[in-house]
Amino acid sequence: MNDDHANVPLLQEPNITAFDATDTTRTTPDKPPRYVGGFSTVMNMLNTLMGAGVLGIADSFRFTGFVPSFAMMLIIAILSYVATQMVVTLQLRKHTKSFEQLTEMTLGKIGSTIYSIAATFFCLSALVVFLIISGGTVQSWINYSNWKIEDGSWRYRFILLGYALVLPVALTVPKNMHFLSYFSTFSIVCLFTFVFVVIIKGIQMLPKQGIHETCIIAHINSGIFNALAIYSLTFALAAVVMPVIAPSEPRLNLRSVTVGVTFFLSFLCSSIPGVIGYLIFGTTVKPVLLESFPPNDVLTIIVRAAFFIVVNASYPVVSLTVGSSYARAIFGVNSALELNGWRRILILFILNVIPVLIAMFLPNIRPALAIGGAIGGCLSNFVFPSLIWIRASGRRVSHWTNILCIFLCIFGIVSLLISTYESVLDAIHQFSGK
Repeated sequence: MNDDHANVPLLQEPNITAFDATDTTRTTPDKPPRYVGGFSTVMNMLNTLMGAGVLGIADSFRFTGFVPSFAMMLIIAILSYVATQMVVTLQLRKHTKSFEQLTEMTLGKIGSTIYSIAATFFCLSALVVFLIISGGTVQSWINYSNWKIEDGSWRYRFILLGYALVLPVALTVPKNMHFLSYFSTFSIVCLFTFVFVVIIKGIQMLPKQGIHETCIIAHINSGIFNALAIYSLTFALAAVVMPVIAPSEPRLNLRSVTVGVTFFLSFLCSSIPGVIGYLIFGTTVKPVLLESFPPNDVLTIIVRAAFFIVVNASYPVVSLTVGSSYARAIFGVNSALELNGWRRILILFILNVIPVLIAMFLPNIRPALAIGGAIGGCLSNFVFPSLIWIRASGRRVSHWTNILCIFLCIFGIVSLLISTYESVLDAIHQFSGK
């Protein structure tokens, strides 16, 4: 949901069918267009979709046990896939470049404003998650010496503040961030390495210790909405798919296949380490799965170091969306990169001070993932795609596709309200130490 580095699509054209939709890309007779291949498109979408939140999937199983959590994750992945396919179809129909543009075209300025606010919350939660994950890594490195840093102590908070100022905050200052593009391939390698390492640890540990005694098959309670929010964040591709898939060949059936492959791989990369982590550690699993393994385990040390690099490279990129939202609200410009002097300094200060302060006092990533997923994930996955499709379809509201969209929209709104409530309660408990 990024306005600067990952814009999103729009819609219209009621009479076009799913298999007829093609993009009328302008070409010259002697120069056919060059499109990005299917494999590269899938990798780019995986890089956009899969983030540090995958580290918290195992912890989400604590809320309701194995079966309800896995079933909910599968349902959210399927619904998110459907919403993404709707957006991809509408992109070809409407020839739009960003989700925000598509939202404003169909839902007006109010809809676009609501989306921008949701995107800001979404990205703010991501910034907090980045800081907590990398701050915990710095803490573990310090703990390798005899100087022990306790979680939640003032010493830890000052260390996180110092680290944040030296690395992620400092990386938001340069206007030219092209050097960060080199970390794109590294992020995918890191993701697959994480999955591979967790599988290896499962093969090593589960035959010896068996399934952890605290694992439960099912326990239905309101905590399932916390898990729902986290899964909504994990599979939130609908709002960011347009700029990623735009360079591929504009044939709907081909793009549908790449989206399907992307969701299949993302589900595997999320569910496999999540399930294995929960089976190994049960309810004792930590919000960041890698922190549950012994601190001297070589494989997890390597993966944590890799994720440290990834989240620090991601922080300034994601911050562009938040900074641009502040720039529009305060100075009326579309991008924070357009500002200079004291105006840019002010935006950089506001941009960084909020996530840094929250990360200093929030004990772990779970509330940030849940709140970001509740507000950003539910809106971008379910509410906005449904409303946009209804407005752009040109069909009666009573048409079966619009009725299904209405149900999806209602599901998104109900999930948004309950998940936000449960996530805020969890955050309050985390802050109070209860």
